[in-house]
Parts: sequence; structure tokens; C-alpha cells
Amino acid sequence: MKKNILLVPLIICVLFSCSDNTTNPSDAKEIWPLKVGNYWVWKSTSYDTLGNVESEYTDTIIVYKDSLWNSTRIFALKSLNENIFFNFDFAYYQNGGMYGINFKTDRVDSFLIIKYPGKTGDIFIGINDTITITSINETYKTIAGDFICYKYSGNRIYGYLNEIFDMYFSPGIGMVGNELFTKKVGSVYNLEHKTELISYFVQ
Repeated sequence: MKKNILLVPLIICVLFSCSDNTTNPSDAKEIWPLKVGNYWVWKSTSYDTLGNVESEYTDTIIVYKDSLWNSTRIFALKSLNENIFFNFDFAYYQNGGMYGINFKTDRVDSFLIIKYPGKTGDIFIGINDTITITSINETYKTIAGDFICYKYSGNRIYGYLNEIFDMYFSPGIGMVGNELFTKKVGSVYNLEHKTELISYFVQ
């Protein structure tokens, strides 16, 4: 089973989804709302090179605790089913976007996760990738409904394997979609993995 990187029990009665999300990307202060108790339920699907489904699973990401660091409120996220892991200990906001932070024995590392707000064509460096904002008004369809999104795109090269990824974030909601395309040298790109929002709760 492929695990995704990027970030309280599930109470069914407070789950809700949007069938017609009209969030304007310029209206929300946070592209991924960080508050203890917020959660997102995602469905992940892996495909073979012919487009056939190889595996499917669902997972819930929850903001489960917060803390203070240098007078900054920082938040921890976790996967309830442990299918998704995060490459940061905590996340927080400052001018320019959402940042991740890792506490090492001898140092503290901080890095930009998602640039927001921004404009089409903006480029930034994440923890491992160079990422471009390719749209700030992209409509993305999910099980939870249609969302107006920032689209973030990047590519990676691992020897003979090339990857392209597209991430869709709806301001005020969070990540609603993530698609990974791969190809080997001399071949074409194929959709290998897709994650989409099923439902969510944000405060």
C-alpha cells in the first residue's frame, strides 16, 4: 500500500460536505485551517499503468493538539489509520503561507509547505521540491463536491522514473485533491495515485 506524504475520535454527527463550494481564494486567511478538532476524510486510489484500480483506502487527518513555540501557535496533525505520514512535527502560519517545523536534538528546522496567498506563476521551494502555483481559480471535483482551488504543481526525477504531482487546496477548507503521475524513460505519464476529499469538519 502506497503511503502519502505531505499533513479525538471521528464524530459522525458533525461530519459535513459541500456539494457547491464557492469559496473565493482571496477570502480565506488560511489555505489549510489549523485548529484543534478540525479533520478531513480522504479517499486514496492507486492505479496500474493501464488505469485499473490496484488498491483503495480511506483515512482521516485530524489536528489533534497545539502548542506555543517562540510565541507562535503551532499545530500537530496525524492520520487516524496511519496510512498517511507527515514530514513535519508541527505546522503553523506566518507571512507567506503555511510552514512546517521539525524539532531536532541539536536544532529546529522550519520550511515552507504551502505558499498562500499567491498568484499564478509563483514558484517556491518546499522541503524536497520546487513547486509552482499553476492556478488560483481551479475547479476540482471530489466526492465531497466541487471546490475552487489553488493548484500547486511540481515534478521529481528518480533515476529512470519521472513524477509529476498536482495538489489542490481550497482556501478555508484545506487539501481537497492530490494527483501523482509517473512515467519511465521513453513512456508516457500515467496517473498512479489520486487522493480526494470525502468529507471534512473545520471551525
